[in-house]
Amino acid sequence: MPSDLSSRGLTSEPIGLIGERERLGRAVLVAEGLNLSKLIVIREGRFYGLLDMEALAGRFVSPSARVKEFAMRAVGLAVLPDSDPLEALLLAFRHNLPIVPVVSRERKVIGVVKRNDLIRELVRYRQEGIDNTRIGDVATKGLVSLSPNDSVMRARYLMAVNAISSLPVIGDRLRGAVRLTRLLARLYEGSERSGLLGPSGVEKLSATELTEEVFVVEDKESLGELIASEDFLKFGRAYLVSGNGNVTGVITAGDVLKLLAKRLGLAELPIILSLPDLPPEVSSAARELLISHLERLRRLSRPMSVTVSVGEDESYMVRINVDGSAIEESVKAEEFVSDPLRALRSALERLEKRLKKLKELKTEEMREAKD
Repeated sequence: MPSDLSSRGLTSEPIGLIGERERLGRAVLVAEGLNLSKLIVIREGRFYGLLDMEALAGRFVSPSARVKEFAMRAVGLAVLPDSDPLEALLLAFRHNLPIVPVVSRERKVIGVVKRNDLIRELVRYRQEGIDNTRIGDVATKGLVSLSPNDSVMRARYLMAVNAISSLPVIGDRLRGAVRLTRLLARLYEGSERSGLLGPSGVEKLSATELTEEVFVVEDKESLGELIASEDFLKFGRAYLVSGNGNVTGVITAGDVLKLLAKRLGLAELPIILSLPDLPPEVSSAARELLISHLERLRRLSRPMSVTVSVGEDESYMVRINVDGSAIEESVKAEEFVSDPLRALRSALERLEKRLKKLKELKTEEMREAKD
């Protein structure tokens, strides 16, 4: 892939921005208007984090609440204008981001990289095998769905439990789908009296009243044909039907991006999930330090990810998720602020020792079991 995000037109004008002090109700309406599952939260004009609509699906909150109360502080989920596009790709597919913020050295949001543009770029870069892959072989089967008479509150429950942003409405045939952002917007409209994003005023509202048109394809079509369709990128997902009209599965733009990333061999790459609010040059150096340590740690185990986050006591936590279980080390706030790279290195070295000891104990237990 090209080495400059802007040189190939991957950076678009910034969209989906919301101030941290804006009302949650307004954020929902912005997300609905743009059909985005995540919004970019800014503080004093600088990138602060993300607001995930899916996280709101299962919560009854006041539409007058401030965005900052629900925003995910994740300054590391952004790229610089001169970043390798692979970094944007990793962020997009690991965190299911419809847009990746592009920030300046001062963390001003200057644009976004859209998931659809990454998909188009990947197809141009590596086309092999795409036209021979049947959609039916890679789509998600066993759909969670609604019937036309299901209530909006049931739709919300299913979205919250299954962490999905759209549900197909199926009766005698596929009628369409209900999107999370439209559902939340409708709940917000019906919550003015109660003051909650809750059931007041919408108890009798059926899924049919929020059902929208969907993009439908035959399950025998190829992945290449799907990606070439502007309708697929417009809707963000396609529902698969068999020859007799039965709905057999669904494939989303996020699914396609993951498939293409796997073909590039990126699926197993470590990624830093988040970094604290650091100057960009320190954040960049911290990423390199973490990745270099991951290469060393791989000899001891198979780290899945590293997260650096700010704890409730303002200390910094370095966590390594290893095969589904997490081990962590805290770093004192004053140590991190005075010399973040040294503090990170120290924490990673302590984690490395613990991993080594765990591996030795596991080896000893296996040896004893054999004896």
